[in-house]
Amino acid sequence: GRAIETILNHLDLHAVLPIFIGDDLTDESGFTYINQQAGLSIKVGPGETQAKYRLKDIDNVADFLLLFQNRIKSLYVKNSQNQNGEKICLN
Repeated sequence: GRAIETILNHLDLHAVLPIFIGDDLTDESGFTYINQQAGLSIKVGPGETQAKYRLKDIDNVADFLLLFQNRIKSLYVKNSQNQNGEKICLN
């Protein structure tokens, strides 16, 4: 948890949605911290957890990350076009 807080503070990432994925007991403090920041905490595998969400295994993590990437890309393309569907140059 403290390591995540240090990284977010060091990089001045206060206005982001933090996402933390972990599979170990040592990740529980990270889940707790991310939950306090209203982020997404994701436990991989079985067992009790403070994480708000769970993925079954590493293959599900890969699928989640691919879906997340595709969603971000689609939002970027949608938001980079004007009302006429023309792309806006973002240099």
